[in-house]
Amino acid sequence: MMGNIGIYAGTFDPIHKGHIEFALSAIEKANLDRVILLPERCPRRKLNVTPFADRIEMLKLAAQISPKLEVVALKQDQFTVTKTLPELQRRFGHKIVLLVGSDEAKHLERWPDLKVLIAQVDLCVGLRAGDSRVAIEALLTAQGWRFICIAAGATGHIASRSIRLQGQRGFIDPHVQSYITANKLYPLAFPTN
Repeated sequence: MMGNIGIYAGTFDPIHKGHIEFALSAIEKANLDRVILLPERCPRRKLNVTPFADRIEMLKLAAQISPKLEVVALKQDQFTVTKTLPELQRRFGHKIVLLVGSDEAKHLERWPDLKVLIAQVDLCVGLRAGDSRVAIEALLTAQGWRFICIAAGATGHIASRSIRLQGQRGFIDPHVQSYITANKLYPLAFPTN
């Protein structure tokens, strides 16, 4: 099924309510038919991530909240413009909106083949706490992005790292929380005893 598709690639370690709120907000703000949650097997600049199979299962549980959310696992280790983007375009059509957090948006200029990405996709940015909408829009406009949408959820300030270290159960879907507990993930934040 083709349409306006959002691609939200990331580590999702773990998936939390901020991720889901951003994806649902992007559906509305960017007029998307659905958002594909695309976990990276080997994320850049991140070591010791939770096994891919566990992250996939947590994503599937969290995505149950909406029929417009879908989890897709690709064979590539990371999202790349030269390999992943053509595969996504073959699979979902050419109208793709890339979803990124404002923390990642500030580093897009370092991405290989950025000019190709800018020419082929639109962008929706999830505004994180402490980031300025005006500054992010100015930065991305200067890079040449055609369509920039800013979407934010009520819990956009939370980071997966904080959840792994401190718990903060209120930011995790109850089904995901049960999976974390049953599989003894993040033992420092979610002790089983």
